[in-house]
Amino acid sequence: MRRIGFKYFYFYFLLILLSFAFHSSIFAQGEELCEELFRRHGFLEEVEGNQALEWVRAQNGRTLERLKADPRFAQIKAQALELSIAKDRIVYGSFDGKFIYNFWQDEKNPKGILRRTTLRRYLSLDPRWEIVLDIDALSAQEKENWVYKGMDRLEGDETHALVFLSGGGKDATLVREFNLEKKEFVSGGFELPESKSDVSWLDQDTLIVGAAFEESERTDSGYPRVIKLWKRGTPLKNASIIFEGKKEDVGVGAWVLKRKDGKK
Repeated sequence: MRRIGFKYFYFYFLLILLSFAFHSSIFAQGEELCEELFRRHGFLEEVEGNQALEWVRAQNGRTLERLKADPRFAQIKAQALELSIAKDRIVYGSFDGKFIYNFWQDEKNPKGILRRTTLRRYLSLDPRWEIVLDIDALSAQEKENWVYKGMDRLEGDETHALVFLSGGGKDATLVREFNLEKKEFVSGGFELPESKSDVSWLDQDTLIVGAAFEESERTDSGYPRVIKLWKRGTPLKNASIIFEGKKEDVGVGAWVLKRKDGKK
């Protein structure tokens, strides 16, 4: 084996020291930059704060002016609108074993309708969609700007579902139990207030809830920190905790996996 002389060892050692010094300087500059950015824009952490909203409105205004200044803006906007409401766009759906469900938006229903049809009709030229939930009608009835965020059906069940709604399209959603057979919300059923919580079915009388309702239940990012089991007919505040994450975690979640033999 070739031996490295002392002068070479000294040279390599010096390079290592210089490398550490260089990277330490870079890290220090990075920390200073982060501190400066937070000092100038830290108010954006309060996503619903007045200062943050005013800043966003100002940036939106600048962006819109920049876009409108492009001579292609009007044409591209018209094309995008035409495509978004085209009658011949692909109708994607989810199949629950009996019905195919599809959420559809057009000129008549800008907020959208949740509709369904059978597999046989879906494959035909005349699907004859049945409206399950009209978000435009619901918004008008409740005088809210509801945005549909999805539905979670209880697997193997044709009745029980959870509907997710957002006020104005925020990340936070409220959750209501929905009867798919009667096509209506369940009076006295499961209902979760607006938050960034997660929820899924365990069975028809039990929900798994990633809770983010109270400050103590949220991570620093505002997402669920604790997982709870919520039984039907009991207060949400009494739901039992089955897992807890750390405050510095982005968020924790849980869901149900069903095996071929039916076990969960």
